[in-house]
Amino acid sequence: MYISKADLELLLEIENYLWSKEKPLSLYFKLHDMNERLINDRERINRKTKDRIAKKRENNKMYARSNKEIMAYQNAQKRREERGI
Repeated sequence: MYISKADLELLLEIENYLWSKEKPLSLYFKLHDMNERLINDRERINRKTKDRIAKKRENNKMYARSNKEIMAYQNAQKRREERGI
């Protein structure tokens, strides 16, 4: 399940609001547990994605790079060739 950063921030804001009111603590703890689970899942997925990309970049340096990064790399190589490096 994917959850955006804005949604996570909203959930944390609601969690903090419930904590400050101190009335429905059971609701606060349920929300806190859910937020922790979502944050951990997001971190795990991001870590797996980064690891997968790093592994594929061992053979292909341009794998999963933006067009802007590819153009910058190509321009840098052209400049190196022109200088004779």
